[in-house]
Amino acid sequence: MIVDAGPEISQLLAQPLQKLYGQPWQKVVKIPSPAARARINAIIDSANTIHSATRISTFPIQCTEQIMMMDGFVGPTSEQSIVLILREVASWPVHEWHAQHPNEPVSLLLINPDNLSDINHHYSREQGDEALAEVLQTISGILRDNDFATRYSGAVFAAQLPDTNAKQAQQLTSRLHQLLAGKQYTQHKLSLSFSIGVATIEGQEQIDEQSPLELFRRANTALQAARNIGGGKLVTWRPQFDSNVIANLDRMSGKFSSEPNDDFRVMMLQWDVIRLLGQNHTLQTFAQQSSKLLQSGLKSDYLDFYLLKQGQLTNISANNVNPLTDHSLDSLESWASRQLQLQLKSTARLKSESTVIEQQVCTFIPLMIRQQCEAIILAKWPEKLTPTAKKRAAQLLQLAPNFAATLDRILLLEQEQKRPSLTQQAQGETHQLIFESAAMRTLIQQVQLVGPTDATVLIIGESGTGKELIAQQIHNQSLRPEKPFITVDCSTIVEHLIESELFGHKRGAFTGANNDKLGRIAQADGGTLFLDEVGELPLEIQSKLLRFVQEKTYVAVGDQRVKKVDVRLVLATNRNLAEEVNKGRFRGDLYYRINVFTLHLPDLEQRGTDKLLLARHFISKYAAQYGKSIRDLSTKAEAKIMDYSWPGNVRELQNNIMRSVIVCPGNTIEAEHIVLQHQPQITDKIDSTHIQTVPASPSPFVDLPEYFTRMGKTRS
Repeated sequence: MIVDAGPEISQLLAQPLQKLYGQPWQKVVKIPSPAARARINAIIDSANTIHSATRISTFPIQCTEQIMMMDGFVGPTSEQSIVLILREVASWPVHEWHAQHPNEPVSLLLINPDNLSDINHHYSREQGDEALAEVLQTISGILRDNDFATRYSGAVFAAQLPDTNAKQAQQLTSRLHQLLAGKQYTQHKLSLSFSIGVATIEGQEQIDEQSPLELFRRANTALQAARNIGGGKLVTWRPQFDSNVIANLDRMSGKFSSEPNDDFRVMMLQWDVIRLLGQNHTLQTFAQQSSKLLQSGLKSDYLDFYLLKQGQLTNISANNVNPLTDHSLDSLESWASRQLQLQLKSTARLKSESTVIEQQVCTFIPLMIRQQCEAIILAKWPEKLTPTAKKRAAQLLQLAPNFAATLDRILLLEQEQKRPSLTQQAQGETHQLIFESAAMRTLIQQVQLVGPTDATVLIIGESGTGKELIAQQIHNQSLRPEKPFITVDCSTIVEHLIESELFGHKRGAFTGANNDKLGRIAQADGGTLFLDEVGELPLEIQSKLLRFVQEKTYVAVGDQRVKKVDVRLVLATNRNLAEEVNKGRFRGDLYYRINVFTLHLPDLEQRGTDKLLLARHFISKYAAQYGKSIRDLSTKAEAKIMDYSWPGNVRELQNNIMRSVIVCPGNTIEAEHIVLQHQPQITDKIDSTHIQTVPASPSPFVDLPEYFTRMGKTRS
């Protein structure tokens, strides 16, 4: 029971000192986490038994309106009592602590360079900062799109891994440790060793244990354990550590920042962002909820998302807690537009910028999607808080890749949702093949030969040559023309959705899978499945597609049942698949399975006078569409069409004629109405599927017997 207490404790617990005396401390100091409560009781009992002072690692206590994170010391006194000295590390509202968290496992890595001080001492602090920046870049490079990499204000890095269990976290951490330890940093080619603490909260644990603070405490305990055995090792948290390892967030150690409350706030914000990005959103709700969360978490006066289209900014959400006046918002948007235009003229890759406008620190952060800026985040803070604003902007910059990845997924999903109606409309039109060239006659003869069979067909041709139109002709010539013809453009589906798109999924198979969904393979049962740009498929999906090609069976994501379908398979690519196989970017066994009957589409340059036939066909089509009385091409226009190589093939010709019809004021299209874009030929493609792998090595994780041996202790 409590025999004495200081006035700070009285103020903290909102109780007079006289009421505290004589009460059991467990009753007065409310610890909302059962695990933390049991741990603190064990530490106090141990200190009383061994008569030795012991440091207490961080734990939460509940006050009237907030949860406070505390650490401190406990030890015996000469009066045969126990003294408990506590200090506040961080605090936040009670409702945030008690918020229900999702049931998926979450893992956290805390990463600390062991010998950074040597770099600071022998070279300079600037060199140390450069090394830390390279460390963060290496960590970010190996993580997945939904993971978060953060550098705290000191020399500790954190990686939050949503939907990641303990085994998966250990595998990723082993690979990360290899990369970090094997890399040389700065221009001086310096080596660093790393201590890494790993912790996981599994989905089946109690809700009050599913707290970011509990996860952080475990990871920090494991990190301290790795340091205590000399560093350079990975340690995974175990419950035994709580009674054998002293772990705290010592603001004097230099490992974390001198402002631990700020580090905890960033950690809490990332936790909330993980939950938000794991949900399904429309574009507007994503922007609204994200801007509200970030504005609150980063304490900004204004924060919102803007799409960037053709150099123009468009506000997505227009939903802010503290909206600005129209004049102030116009100034912010005008400044951002000017800076974007300047950057777009000088470089293809945009960077964040800050300035002061009307006594406000204004910042824009570009959201990069496949090396292109598709959106930005605009934010501002009061000028009097400039140092804090710089910190908040840096924290926002760390979160930007995760928001960009989610934005990309939403835009692709919305595009995909629009595709069925567009495909249905296209299939309702008469599919005409306009040609008289020998190359096309030979191709159509091959289509007529293979069409009535069930053979798999591989169509090879440049972009814009009409591969989907030929695939439709194969289906029309088949024995199943009244059955479904399903098209899948493999190049437009985001990578982690391809498997679900092809094979379907069961409800609950992954975050956002709220209902069962039939895949494109099941939709094509009895008919034809056309896989356009099959060369873009990731290697992992290629292996699963191989089983379908071989056996016409598949397994939906999240399902165990093997299903069989009757599907005719037609594939298309603009890549040289044989060369892709040699380079390791396409599976050889899949290539030989699909290369049964190959059709090579001629490019438009090889089709001779088909250029004029197609041009007149498109003139007739668009003249009727736009109410024009255009009938033909002039002689000079014909010559211009025939002399041009049309690197974009039929698609480029179609778009060009459509424009010519729009701008032509008379009955004949003249040469000046045809504006040719002399585009450079693309001779190679970016290798989007090759993944650099790290050779396997013995696990660097420390097991419990080794840990306690190094610490000179026996297992408890």
